[in-house]
Amino acid sequence: MKLLSYYRNLPSQHINTLWDCVYKDGVKAEKIREILLFYIHHHTCLPPLQKVFDTLLITLTGKLPSKKMKLLLFQCVEEICAWLDPECIVNTVRLLSNKTTAVEFLSCFSINSNIPSLIESDYLRLLR
Repeated sequence: MKLLSYYRNLPSQHINTLWDCVYKDGVKAEKIREILLFYIHHHTCLPPLQKVFDTLLITLTGKLPSKKMKLLLFQCVEEICAWLDPECIVNTVRLLSNKTTAVEFLSCFSINSNIPSLIESDYLRLLR
């Protein structure tokens, strides 16, 4: 908790440092999710929601996280998507090197009504 208290007082660009420290110190996935959602819901990481989104997607496609961690990361990504422009989401997902993760991510759009709607051309761009 000292780590979280320390980072709450820092500017938003330190979200990546927080993520790295918490992840490397072996904190449970649920705690990581709580910390990230705290930042998102309390708008303490303004304005880089796009940066947080990009970081989460990179983590998902990097070294394979555990199934539980992957599920929690997807939940965080879904939360962030509600505040992002669909075009930003599409552009980031297109950059993913792991196409399996990109396809899994597409299911977030189809089942989550809080995520901005994509049009057919957006889906086609993602699948190319």
